[in-house]
Amino acid sequence: MLAQEIGSHSILLTFEHIDDPAFRSTMVIDRRLGVIRKTAMLGDLTILTDVRIDQPMTWATNFQFAPITDWIRPDY
Repeated sequence: MLAQEIGSHSILLTFEHIDDPAFRSTMVIDRRLGVIRKTAMLGDLTILTDVRIDQPMTWATNFQFAPITDWIRPDY
């Protein structure tokens, strides 16, 4: 595992496979919020685009997602 500071408020973690160092997974952690903002691993990419804090957690039954109209620019 390799940890690097990127930008002013993010940490990039890179995980290498024990048998194949060419296979890597990455994770970007937002230091201000203490949450994972982006993960990428073996054909899967997850980007967290909205974080709400200081609100009670409730179970939403009607999930709605805004369509992605442009590529998501990272905020490092």
